[in-house]
Amino acid sequence: MTGTAKAFQEEIEYSMGMKTWDKIVKKIHERYNITIEESITDFPKFHTVLREMFGNSADKIEKRVL
Repeated sequence: MTGTAKAFQEEIEYSMGMKTWDKIVKKIHERYNITIEESITDFPKFHTVLREMFGNSADKIEKRVL
């Protein structure tokens, strides 16, 4: 896993739990048929899923990691 993907995983697991991280990974795979690492490389896809799940809080998560 890339450094950025790992940082997102750690932040989301810490603040929301492993189940939430697993839901994100599953949703990205179902929607785009790509891995979490690929979605972070193509960041708009990752952002879209976070935004759907967390609304405006997605921005806060992204800022804490980046």
